[in-house]
Amino acid sequence: LLLLLLLLLLFFFFFFLDRTEDGIVAVAKSFGSSPYLKELNLSRNLGIGNLGIERFCSNITATNSFQNLQRLILSSCGIGDDGIRSLCKTLAKLGNSKNNNNNNNKNRHIELSLNDNTFGPAGCDAIGRDLLPSGAVQSLSLIGCRIGDPGMISLCDAALQNTGCADLKTLDLSQNGITANGARALAGCLWKNETQKEEKKTSCMPALEELVMAGNPLGSEGVQSIVQSLCQGTTSANTSAANTNTTTTSPRLSVLNLADTNCGTDGAVCSLGCPSLRRLRLFGNKIGSDGFAAIAPLLRGGHPHLIELDLGGNNAERDAVNGLLRSILLGSETAAVGGFRFQSTLVVLEIGGNETGQEEESLINQEMKRVHPKLDIARDKPKSQT
Repeated sequence: LLLLLLLLLLFFFFFFLDRTEDGIVAVAKSFGSSPYLKELNLSRNLGIGNLGIERFCSNITATNSFQNLQRLILSSCGIGDDGIRSLCKTLAKLGNSKNNNNNNNKNRHIELSLNDNTFGPAGCDAIGRDLLPSGAVQSLSLIGCRIGDPGMISLCDAALQNTGCADLKTLDLSQNGITANGARALAGCLWKNETQKEEKKTSCMPALEELVMAGNPLGSEGVQSIVQSLCQGTTSANTSAANTNTTTTSPRLSVLNLADTNCGTDGAVCSLGCPSLRRLRLFGNKIGSDGFAAIAPLLRGGHPHLIELDLGGNNAERDAVNGLLRSILLGSETAAVGGFRFQSTLVVLEIGGNETGQEEESLINQEMKRVHPKLDIARDKPKSQT
C-alpha cells in the first residue's frame, strides 16, 4: 500500500511540475533501474524540449534502463524533430533488446503518447524508419502534432522502405491537418502489392486493430481511400486460400474513428461496407438527412458485423432519422443483405445530435425493443421533453 501511494505521488509530481532538461535526466537516473516502474508520465513539461529528450535518451542508452516500462507519456513537452529522432532510435534499441532476449519482456511493447508536440517530416521519418519497424511500440498517439500531409507521407514512405510496423496495434492521428493526400499515403501503407510480377499483397501494419483519424479534413476521397484499402485487404485475405499463387497479410483493423473528417455521404456509405470493422465512429460529419437516407438501406435489419455505430452530430432531420430506424426494424433479427442472410450484431447505435420526436421515441422504446432487444440506442430527448 505504501509503495502504491508513493507511485501515485510521483505521478502527480511529474505531471504537474514544469520540469526542465535537468529534471528529466534526474528522473531517468532515479527511476530508470526500477523493476516496478511500468508507466512514466511527463506530460505538460514544455521545458524539457529537444535537449531534455536527447539527454534523457543518452542516459537510457548508457544505463540500459526502463526495461519494464510499458507506457511512456510525453505529451506537450516541447519536442521537435531532433528530439523525436533521438527518442525513436533509443526506443528502437530497447525494442530490439527485448525481442532478442528469451525472457518475460520479449512480448512487451510500449504505449507511447507524443500528443501536442509539434514536429515535421523529419520526425515522422524517424518514426516510420526507426521506431515502428523495431517492434518497440504497440500503441502510438500523435494527437495534435500538426504533421499534416508532408508528415503523413514521410512516415508512410519510411515504413514502406523498411520492415513495416508489424507490432503496431493502435494508431491515433487525430487533429493533424491530414487531407486526402495524406490519407492516400496511409492507404498505401495499410495494403499494397509487394511486387508487380508476383501477386504478393501485404499490409505494412498487419497487426493494426484501431485507427483514429478524427478531426482531420480527409474529405470523402480520403476516407474512401483508407476504407477501400482495408476492404481490399480483407477480401484478398478471404480468397487467398483458393489461389496458391497469392500471398496475403491483411490488417486486422476492427475499430475506425472517422469523427469530424468531412467524410460526406459517399465516405459514410463506403465505411459501412468494410467487413473487418466492428466499431465505427462517424460523429460530427454533418451528412444530414440525405446522408441518413443513403445509409438506411445498409442498416436494413441491423448490420452483419458492426457492434457499435456512432452517427451522432450529423444534423439529420426527424424524417430521415425515422427512416433509418424503420430500416433497422425491417424483418426479424435475422435479415438479408446481398442475397446472404445474417443475424444482426449491432448492439450500440448513437444518434444524438440529430432531430428526434415522440414518434421516434416510441419506435425505440416499443418496436425496437421487441425486434432487437439487445440494441441500445443513445439519443437526445425529444424537444417536447426538454
